[in-house]
Amino acid sequence: MAVARVLVLILAALVVARVTGFGVPVSVLAAFLALLLLQIAARAMSQESSTRSRWLRDHQFELAVGALALLAVLLQINGLRLDIGQTPLDIDENRLAHTVRVFFDTGEIPHQTVEDYPGIFYWLVVGAYLPAFLWALVSGMADNFAGLSQDFLVLVGRGLNVPLYTATVILTAVLGRRLDNGSPALAMGVVTAGLMACSSMGLRITAQFRNEAAVLLLVTAALVSSMVLLSKGRLRFAALAGAIAGLACGVKYTGVFALLPVLGAAAWRREGEPAWKLAAAGVVGFVVALGVSNPFLWLDFPNFIEQLSTEVAMTGSGHWAASDN
Repeated sequence: MAVARVLVLILAALVVARVTGFGVPVSVLAAFLALLLLQIAARAMSQESSTRSRWLRDHQFELAVGALALLAVLLQINGLRLDIGQTPLDIDENRLAHTVRVFFDTGEIPHQTVEDYPGIFYWLVVGAYLPAFLWALVSGMADNFAGLSQDFLVLVGRGLNVPLYTATVILTAVLGRRLDNGSPALAMGVVTAGLMACSSMGLRITAQFRNEAAVLLLVTAALVSSMVLLSKGRLRFAALAGAIAGLACGVKYTGVFALLPVLGAAAWRREGEPAWKLAAAGVVGFVVALGVSNPFLWLDFPNFIEQLSTEVAMTGSGHWAASDN
């Protein structure tokens, strides 16, 4: 397994290099991925026949999902927009990178709109910028955070979408598997994850530094938690599913609809606590997570109402961009 660990480290380093703009060819990534898979296969073949067959049978779902996750990473990296400095930045990309820059420069958090402060996704971006900033210091790219270009910050943000969407692919497989306990469910989970990994929607989401990848991940996680709630009927699962839905709503207001499967699972649970208790736990978890992850909703409530009115108006038939919404 030492060889496999080395290959994993090399592959991870190449992925990071590709994301940060070093132009590592996708063919190189594919070659190291193939070597890693061959190493795993060789190890499996070296075991006793009965042991190997049993191990492959017991881990077929995990192996398939792992391969799909690696495929998703490669496809997203290949489709990642690296045309920084060549084309104008998208207005939403520029705004989000600017608000995080303001936090690093002044310690303040702009929150004029939900796009300025998209809940927990904002702090994921902050966490991604920290190692990027350290790398810039070590490499001599910049002496301080103010020295980092807006293009570089947007590129790091685009790279953050890759692990978020890959996690969505994995959760999609888990969601499909939880629909039933039989072998058809295993196939359903793998097929749906494969469709998600190869979808053009995923490539579009990853191509730009926006909050859609985070919302999609949280909504999918809320669905998985709702499936667990449906089968278990425990208060803690209801609160967890509601909290995840609240985090999704804190990132983007339309994430509020992630609460619906939580309430549905509470109503049609197969066993456990009464439906009203589960629904109440889900709503409480939703409200607490939303209020904590995006406190400006209640700290600046009039602005929240104004934003909500603007969002509703943008989806109306009279808005100039209604056909795009």
